[in-house]
Amino acid sequence: MTKDIRHTIRIELSASMMCADFRRMGEQVRELDAAGVDRYHFDVIDGHFAPNFGFSAGMLKSLRGETDKPFEAHLMVTEPQRFIDEFASAGCQVIVVQQEVTSLLRRLVQQIRQAGCQAGIALNPVTPIEPLQHVLEDISQVIMLSVDAGFAGQPFAKTVIPKIAALRAQIDANGSDVAISGDGGINPRTIDWVVGAGASVLVLGSTGLFVGEDYGTTLRAIRDQAERAAQRRLVKSDA
Repeated sequence: MTKDIRHTIRIELSASMMCADFRRMGEQVRELDAAGVDRYHFDVIDGHFAPNFGFSAGMLKSLRGETDKPFEAHLMVTEPQRFIDEFASAGCQVIVVQQEVTSLLRRLVQQIRQAGCQAGIALNPVTPIEPLQHVLEDISQVIMLSVDAGFAGQPFAKTVIPKIAALRAQIDANGSDVAISGDGGINPRTIDWVVGAGASVLVLGSTGLFVGEDYGTTLRAIRDQAERAAQRRLVKSDA
């Protein structure tokens, strides 16, 4: 019997707010809520770890009253330990740090959890997955970046697909409840690759979500495509 995907893999769609219209972000959050987005992804960039600037905790706090859906702060900063409490206080449910910034990942993860948030780890395309084995028991997700951290609109790095598959196998073998998130160039052209390799959270930005005004139609089409890709992966894994 074929498995029912809705009882086995939950696809979550996350809006990358760095790609939103900063002039009307509160309005866009309300529109995205109505359209069925699952969570909101905020890139926090310090101009040092990545050559750009992103959201502040104050900006997130100002949007927190517009929705009750989860906020996720992705800290692309060289000293994430300085900002964890601030973003937790701003209303984030998930705080993600880059694996590349420290060899003390376990300490960072515990700091995030002590702040009352779920912890996540993000990896640039060239970063190996092996260190993750030491924190899988304590994190909720891994963001596999398919572009270099810091800028929207970069070309998708297809070399991350085998990394996603390898991490999926490691998580399954470990019995951990950790989601893999695809971030960077996620759109109808790349969804089948990313979900087929093992991702269940899709961060949608300039090429996947903010390509028109009809967010509802866009999100429904992406969710349908992602669920079909997940179903094919399940069938293949059962074969």
